[in-house]
Amino acid sequence: MLEGFRLEMPSGDVDNDGVDEYGVFEGNVGLRIEQGTRTGFLVESGGGLTGSINSIVVDWWEEKQGEQLSGDGKRQGWYLDLGAGQHYAEISFRGFEGSDGQWGSSPDPAVQTAASATGAHPTTQMQVLDRYLQICTVDSKSPATLHVGEYSDAGRYGPLEVVIEDPSFTYDVEEPSIYDGSITFLEAMTLGEFYDAHEQQQH
Repeated sequence: MLEGFRLEMPSGDVDNDGVDEYGVFEGNVGLRIEQGTRTGFLVESGGGLTGSINSIVVDWWEEKQGEQLSGDGKRQGWYLDLGAGQHYAEISFRGFEGSDGQWGSSPDPAVQTAASATGAHPTTQMQVLDRYLQICTVDSKSPATLHVGEYSDAGRYGPLEVVIEDPSFTYDVEEPSIYDGSITFLEAMTLGEFYDAHEQQQH
């Protein structure tokens, strides 16, 4: 199990040198993890027309089969769960100057570039990550990879392929040695192989 988190971004030309960089971001200080599933259903009955259709279907079924569906009323819904919904992890963390977790393209704190800020000043760290988030395309074709807890190489389930939602970073001049960050990750269906095969067929 990983103590902390590790985010591996897809490649992007972060420093505008014509060559893509791969950013890795690691942290384990001030960590707060909220994880869960936003449930959803492919088919879900409710009020209005859908509810009326539900009632008609129930009446037809009971008459046809000669048996009553569960419940005495006509207000029970019917649902079809084929994986709808979102598996998410919201991670809040704290960065600080001199931190040893990799932050960008290099784990070496001596390498300070537009693409790497390991151990750098808090505003530099947060803005380098923000730069990766601006430049890199993160979607089902090229997801980011999140390692956190048991969802990691050394964990029980393996890392998550994710997209990124609502990243935010806060630096307070009253506390100049630290900053706080928060990112929500949504587990993504990966379609990279599908896109690659489609592009090959086009050529």
